[in-house]
Amino acid sequence: EPRSPRWIMQRWGDWRRRADPDHYARIVVRWLGRQIGTGWSRLMVTDVRFANELAQINGFSGRARLVRVHRPDAGRHSVHIQHASETELRYTPADVDLVNTGTLEDLVSATLRMERGLYGHE
Repeated sequence: EPRSPRWIMQRWGDWRRRADPDHYARIVVRWLGRQIGTGWSRLMVTDVRFANELAQINGFSGRARLVRVHRPDAGRHSVHIQHASETELRYTPADVDLVNTGTLEDLVSATLRMERGLYGHE
């Protein structure tokens, strides 16, 4: 069985979620509360992998949008891609599907354009 950093993080997350399914979601909701409390109004949570996480974030803000980033050459045949953290939200409709086929700078530009499109003049 592989022992890559990704494999280790998946197993650690499994262990944490068995003890407390909302562990990671609560951390993010606390962070969102701190950011909003200091005046930020448009925030991005960069990694949501489970339905309970999405529900808690949405419940906190009521305005969460799900953006799915696709990277066609990201090893879709890897054994890691079959983990629940990679599959649970696979068929949850996204508000935006962002295709990442360029450089990191291209992804940043696409993300900023997408953010303006989602939030406009708020």
